[in-house]
Amino acid sequence: MTDGDGEAGSRTARATGAKAGGVRAGRGVNWGAAIAGLFKLAPKALKIGKLGKLALLGGSVGAYSLLFTWEFALVICGAILFHELGHVLAMRWYGVPVKGIYLIPFVGGVAVGDPGRVRLSEWQQFVIAIMGPAIGFVTAAVPLVVFDVTGYAFAAAAASWIALVNLFNLLPIYPLDGGRMLRALFASAGARATRVGMVLSLGLGAALLWQLRIPLLAFILVVGAIEFYVEVKRGSAATPMPGSAVLAALGLYVMLAAALMTVMFAVQDSPSAGLALELLKD
Repeated sequence: MTDGDGEAGSRTARATGAKAGGVRAGRGVNWGAAIAGLFKLAPKALKIGKLGKLALLGGSVGAYSLLFTWEFALVICGAILFHELGHVLAMRWYGVPVKGIYLIPFVGGVAVGDPGRVRLSEWQQFVIAIMGPAIGFVTAAVPLVVFDVTGYAFAAAAASWIALVNLFNLLPIYPLDGGRMLRALFASAGARATRVGMVLSLGLGAALLWQLRIPLLAFILVVGAIEFYVEVKRGSAATPMPGSAVLAALGLYVMLAAALMTVMFAVQDSPSAGLALELLKD
């Protein structure tokens, strides 16, 4: 998710496999089942067809045009699409049915799949999460090379902002990609560790919201809290990562974050590109 993310934050809809329930007779609403049911119905609600997806794309371009130029709005939307494409490629590699990519104005994008039909290991879930920012790095590298060869300032700005979008998604805040990676790592240590990791992740998000006052973070935290509730009620039977895989996953996370930072520092002297880096420093 990009929130930006964003997906920033960018996210995949992993909770679609939750079992839906109903109402307990004489005891009020079963809120756990109701929330799980909403997650199960979400993909069906998103079956809006190609015209609907195009409308969301157009709405996103229009929304970002209010913040940037329309040319740069296209760059941002393209960055989100390629980011989500990374998740889609990983999901398809592991046999997860993919329902589509949806852009959400002022929020980012989401790659919707149905992992409930496939039993994914924690390593596979980690790979699905990291593939978005990984493809995002490749996307940022293209305008970086163009800038290096031609000195074209717009390419420098595009590289920096694409890197920023994907770096935001690496924040270890659930349900951003970084938060999903963190969950996969903690889940390999057991159910209690999973809950501790997700609470820490949401706590970090709340602290950043308090410090930065970014409304998008509030939305991300609400979604994260709901998914956390569903996760606790449902539990996880995924195969945990062995110690070597945990170390490899941590290494991949650090290297990817460093690579995205390198892109931003490489073009920091370009005015528009430098703005993205200043936002990160603030």
